[in-house]
Amino acid sequence: MDINTENENTLLRNRHWVEEDSPWKAEKIFQILENNAVNPKSICEIGCGEGSVLVNLAHFFNQDVKFIGYETIKEDFNICKQKEENNIQFYHADLLKVDAYYDVVMAINVFTHVRDYLGFLSRLRQKGEFKVFYIPLQITLYTVLRSRYIQKKEFMRSHLHHFNKDTALGTLKGTGYQIIDYFYVSRYLDNPILNIKDIFYNLPRKLLSSLNENLAAKILGGFWLMVLTK
Repeated sequence: MDINTENENTLLRNRHWVEEDSPWKAEKIFQILENNAVNPKSICEIGCGEGSVLVNLAHFFNQDVKFIGYETIKEDFNICKQKEENNIQFYHADLLKVDAYYDVVMAINVFTHVRDYLGFLSRLRQKGEFKVFYIPLQITLYTVLRSRYIQKKEFMRSHLHHFNKDTALGTLKGTGYQIIDYFYVSRYLDNPILNIKDIFYNLPRKLLSSLNENLAAKILGGFWLMVLTK
C-alpha cells in the first residue's frame, strides 16, 4: 500500500483536523504511555496533518525526546513545517518508504482513511517498538438501526472503513499487533464542543457511560478507542 499516491492523498485530505482537539488528544496519548510505563526517546506520527497533536504532545516530555512527523499532503506539510523546534521535526514523506525506526509510532485517526488499511497496518508494524492508535468507533447499534444514516454520503466520506471496538482490536491483532492496553475516549464527554444535536444525544450518552462505558459506546456512539500495541 502506498499512501503517497494521488488517490490516497485525496482521501487523507478529507480528514477533519480539529485544531482545538489537539491538546486533548495529546493528553490521552500521554496517558496511555504513562499508564504503561513507556518512556520513549523518539515519537513519530504518520499522517501528522498540520502537526498540532505532535506539538502538544511534546509539552509532556523533556527536550531530550525527539518528535518526528511525516505528512504526504503538501498543504498540511507547509503548515506543520512552521511549527518545528529543536526537538520537533516534520518531513514531507511517506514513513512507510523511509528507512526509519522509532520507540513510538502514532497513527491518529489515519488507517480508517487508507484504502488498503490491512497492508498499511502490516507495514507500519515494522516502524517502531510501540504503536499508538486513535480509532473512531462509528458502528453502533444506533447507526445500524438507522441504516439510511450509514448510506449517507457524509457518513461514507468521513472514513473509508468503519469499526466498533471489537472489529478495531480484531483488525490490529489480525495484522500482527500485540494489544498492550486500550481505553475509550470521547470529546463529547471530556471536552464538549457541541451543537444542538450533540447536546441532545450527550445527556443519555453521559448517563449510560457512567453505568457501563462499553455499553454506551456500542449503543449510542460518540467514542474513539485509544490503543497501545507492540
